[in-house]
Amino acid sequence: MVTKRFRRQVLGAGIGLIGAFWGAGMETAQSQIPLPNSPNLPASQRRSWVRLDGRPLFPLAAGDNPERVTIVQNRLNRIQAHFLQGQNPQPQVDIRRQGGSDVIYVNDQYLLTITHEDAQARAMEVQEWAEELQARLEVGLAQSWEEHQPQYLSRMLPQAAGIAALTLFTSGGLYLWHQRRHRPAGTESGASHDPMTTEVRVRNRQSLRAVEGIIHGHLQAGLWWAALFSISGFFPQTRWLQGILFTNLLVLLVIPFGMYALVRASYILIDRFAAALALGVSLTTDPSRVELRFRTLSNVTKGFVALVGVAVGIALALAVVGLSSAPLLAGAGLIGVGISLAAQNIIRDHINGLLIIVEDQFGVGDVIAVGTYSGVVERLNLRITQLRDAEGRLITLPNSEIRAVANLSSQWSRADIQVLIPHRVAVAQALKVVRDTVAQFYDEVPWQELILEAPQVLGVDAVLERGSLIRVWIKTLPLKQWEVKREVQRRLKLAFEAAGLDLTPFPLSYENADQAQG
Repeated sequence: MVTKRFRRQVLGAGIGLIGAFWGAGMETAQSQIPLPNSPNLPASQRRSWVRLDGRPLFPLAAGDNPERVTIVQNRLNRIQAHFLQGQNPQPQVDIRRQGGSDVIYVNDQYLLTITHEDAQARAMEVQEWAEELQARLEVGLAQSWEEHQPQYLSRMLPQAAGIAALTLFTSGGLYLWHQRRHRPAGTESGASHDPMTTEVRVRNRQSLRAVEGIIHGHLQAGLWWAALFSISGFFPQTRWLQGILFTNLLVLLVIPFGMYALVRASYILIDRFAAALALGVSLTTDPSRVELRFRTLSNVTKGFVALVGVAVGIALALAVVGLSSAPLLAGAGLIGVGISLAAQNIIRDHINGLLIIVEDQFGVGDVIAVGTYSGVVERLNLRITQLRDAEGRLITLPNSEIRAVANLSSQWSRADIQVLIPHRVAVAQALKVVRDTVAQFYDEVPWQELILEAPQVLGVDAVLERGSLIRVWIKTLPLKQWEVKREVQRRLKLAFEAAGLDLTPFPLSYENADQAQG
C-alpha cells in the first residue's frame, strides 16, 4: 500500500532530480543556444559560435561573410582529429603576427585570423582577445583529449547508469501516485440534486482530471528529458544532443503543455459562466431546457477558446524555431475569408441557432409553428431545427430561415374551450351547467396536477347566427392543454345530456335526416 509519506518522498526526489539535472546542464545549454541575431544589428555585432565536442568554444563575428564560421569550424575539426591521433595530451597553440594581423595556429596548423570585428564583439582589444582565445583552445583541446580516453568512458558510464536507474525509480513512483489519485471513489457525499449544479461539477471534475493527466505526462516527459539531457552531456560523442533537446523542450513540451493547461483551466470558468448565463436568461424552470442552453453555450465557447489556443501555440512554436508566423497568419486569413464567402448561409445558421438557444425561444420538446410548418421540436442544434408534425413527418428547417416562431408550449399552455349554445336554450341554464362541470373537474386531484390556475368561464364570448358562444380558459402545464381540453369537452357533453339540453343548432327536417342517413 502506497502511503502519503512515500508519495511525498517520491515526488520530492523527482523534483530534486529534475532540479539537479537542470542546474548541471543549464549553463552549457544557455551557451549552446545563444539568442538569435537580429537582422537590425550591425554586421560587426552578428556572431556565431565555434564548437568543440558539442561545447561552444568561442564566438566569431559573422560580418559580411556568414561562411567564415563554417570554415573555421571545419578547420578546428580537422585539427582535433589529428590531435587525438597523437600521443601528446597538451596542444601547442601559437599567436603569430602575419600581414599586420594576429593569426592562431594549433600544432603548426592554421586555424583563423583574428579580425577587429571579433575583438569589438567581445569589447576587447585584438591582442587581448587573441590571448583569451589561445587559452580557450588549450583548455578545450586538453579536455577533449581526456574525454576521448577509455578511462573517462569507464568512469562516466556508472554515473549515467545511476541517473537512468534513479529516473526509472522516480518515474515509477510518479505513476503509482497518479494511479492512486485517480482511483474510482464512492458517491460524493452531499451531492446537489440540482441537475445543472451536478452537470457543472462533473464537467469541472473532468477538466481538472485532464489537467492533472497532462501535468503527470509532462512530468514524466520532463523527468526523462532531464535524464537524457544530463547523460548526453557526459560524453563528447553525444553532447551535440543537448542543443537539440533544449530547443525542442520549448517546442514539444513547454508550449503545448502551457497552452493545453490554460485551455483546460479555462473550461472550468467557461462552464460556470455558461451555467450562470443559462440560468440568468432562463424563461422557464424546466431543467432540461436550462441544461440544453448550458451545454450549447459551453461547447461553443470551448471550441472557440481551443481554436485560439492552438493558433497561439503554433505561433509561439514558430517563433521559438526562428520561423516567421506572418505568412501562416496571412494564409489562414485568406482561407478564412474564402470559407466565410462560400458558407455565408451556414454561418448565419449557426449565429441564429446560438441566439435561439441563448434567448430560449424554444427547445427540444416544445410545440412550435414556423410559417406553414408546425410540430414538436425533436432536434435542435446550432445549424438546424427538426420538427415532427401531426402526420409524423420530420421537417428540417435551417435556423437562418426561422424569422418568426410561435411557441405553443413555453412556460405554460392554455386550453381554449368554446361551447356553442343554440338560441332556444336558456343561456343562464347553460352557463350553470358549464360552471358546475368545470368546477367539479378542477376539484379532482389527478387533474389538479396538470392545471396551474382555477378555470375561467368567460361567459358569452360571441352571439352568432346559430347560437351563443360560451368560452372557457384553463391554464395548464406545457403541452397538457389538449389532454385537458378533450376531457372537459367530453364531460360537458355528458352534463348537457344529463340536464336535458339539446345543443343541436336547429332541428333536422325529415328530408335533411334522410340525406344525412344516405
